[in-house]
Amino acid sequence: MPSSIREAGAPFANADADIILRSSDNVDFRAHRVLLSITSPIFADMFKLPPGEAGADTGDEEKGGVCVVKLPEDEKSLRILLGYCYLALAPVVLSSLDDAVRAVMVADKYQLSRGRVFAMEKLKDFAKEDPERVYALGWKMDMADVARVGARATLVKPYTIGLPTMEKVGSLPSPALLKLFVYQGACIEAALGVLDLAWFQTDMLVLKTGSFCGRTPLGRIGVSQLMQQNWNGMSWCSITDPLKRCFDAIRAALRTHPCGDAIDAAKLLEISTGGLCDSCARYHIATIPAFAELLASQVENALAKVPLDISY
Repeated sequence: MPSSIREAGAPFANADADIILRSSDNVDFRAHRVLLSITSPIFADMFKLPPGEAGADTGDEEKGGVCVVKLPEDEKSLRILLGYCYLALAPVVLSSLDDAVRAVMVADKYQLSRGRVFAMEKLKDFAKEDPERVYALGWKMDMADVARVGARATLVKPYTIGLPTMEKVGSLPSPALLKLFVYQGACIEAALGVLDLAWFQTDMLVLKTGSFCGRTPLGRIGVSQLMQQNWNGMSWCSITDPLKRCFDAIRAALRTHPCGDAIDAAKLLEISTGGLCDSCARYHIATIPAFAELLASQVENALAKVPLDISY
């Protein structure tokens, strides 16, 4: 036996194992045919094949009287594969995007449907960390839900303010990249469209704390004027001037980051309260955070309705 071959260790070191799976980088995993067969149709078929036939479980080697099957997967991939089979002993832990990709690949190859679902959900978890790559993987692996989550996460930095690197999307076909551009543009339009306030009704914004509790703070400046953003036609300059500054700031933020969290209540308060008397400042301190939260919610609702064309 070559000295480079090593044992995988617990929990794949049981003396009662009746099959050894050897990884491409020479790590031996001791396993049980019956459990592998129950979990994976591929293993079940492999163990049924007559000795010597392509794909059969017999190899050129035995180790301690146990047949060794050489597989093309590396150690990390086999640990994930066997983790699916031995969930009680070796639960699958996918700590990186590369691990999640390995998990999808072994789940597909060995027909582990539940494993594929688990791996897909983990891919989505990495969307914030590497959105372009998750979108690309979803596209290439024919996983529409993963592609959608990745595309949505790219809105943190759409291509209107910075193109992705070739490392992240270089392997994508041009139609996939074009569709991502189109999606991002539609999301920017949808987010900015929320600011027309066509959806807004006064009773949507009722303050719940402070001296303004129970009031609808935008009622006295006129909803119709607010919807038209006819700042010059409004009275109460101590209210409308800061609101105009807030709307300008929100609009600028959504153009480069079309997401609800681009509406930063703390920054809006800073913009709106500068130079105001204490009474007017208290009004804005009570109003702006609630209004920002409402706007952010509407932006997210609008983004959820933007379609992503992922036809292959």
